[in-house]
Amino acid sequence: MTKEERRQMAKKARQKREREAQLAALRQIRDNPDATPGDRLEAVKLLMELE
Repeated sequence: MTKEERRQMAKKARQKREREAQLAALRQIRDNPDATPGDRLEAVKLLMELE
C-alpha cells in the first residue's frame, strides 16, 4: 500500500466519522423534548438530506 493510498483511506475514514457525528448530533436535537419546534424541524430536514 502506497503512502497516497493510506492517506486516502485515512481521509475517507475521517469523513465517515465526521458524518456519523453530525448524524448523531442531529438525532439528539430531534429527540430532545426541550429543543424548540423550529430546531427540531431543522434537524429532521437535515437528517433527511444526509441519510
